[in-house]
Amino acid sequence: DTSETLAFISNRIKMLCNESGISLSELALRGEVSLSTINAIILCKHRNPRLDTLRRICSVFSISIKDFWLDESDLPPNPCTSPRVS
Repeated sequence: DTSETLAFISNRIKMLCNESGISLSELALRGEVSLSTINAIILCKHRNPRLDTLRRICSVFSISIKDFWLDESDLPPNPCTSPRVS
């Protein structure tokens, strides 16, 4: 499911930033990715982040793209979906 993948990417980036003490602005600068792209990915507005963009983000944290895709159970709940209102 696309929304689950986008949520995973968003959560993973936020987790890596928190663990490393790096702001989203710093991530954009170090990864040579525009801040608007980073924000769109974090807010799940970017429907198809490019592999090159994810590689640049991974390089900031000195991890491989493979390491980026860790077990989803380590991540917080999906930020890209809101609870249903009955």
